[in-house]
Amino acid sequence: MPCLSPFLWYNMVEGGRFMDTMKAIYKILETLEKSLDEEDFDFNQIRPEAIGISEYKWHRIIGIMMNEGFIDGFMEIQTLGMRFPQYKIVSPTITFKGLVYLAENSNIAKIINAAKLIKDIVPFT
Repeated sequence: MPCLSPFLWYNMVEGGRFMDTMKAIYKILETLEKSLDEEDFDFNQIRPEAIGISEYKWHRIIGIMMNEGFIDGFMEIQTLGMRFPQYKIVSPTITFKGLVYLAENSNIAKIINAAKLIKDIVPFT
């Protein structure tokens, strides 16, 4: 049996919804970091369809990332009938705090991939 709790094991290795959200955050940050080298950035790369998440989740994730200071360049839009703010892409960029998060979590991603490899090789009963 793995040393991780069943909740953590499922969400980190088996791919639960928490991990899907973390992957979306990582993908947005990674795309914005790569865009630092580009003169013209294609905003479609960070839209919900490209990330593989719903539009509702995308707006919530962008809000979380803005509040945490990981990204900048999105304009908050209040829409009647919506329980949460929506965001419009203006001039998206990753912040220094976002770069630090990306660097720290690339190491965690390596650990998760190693855990997946171990899971595939060693049968847990």
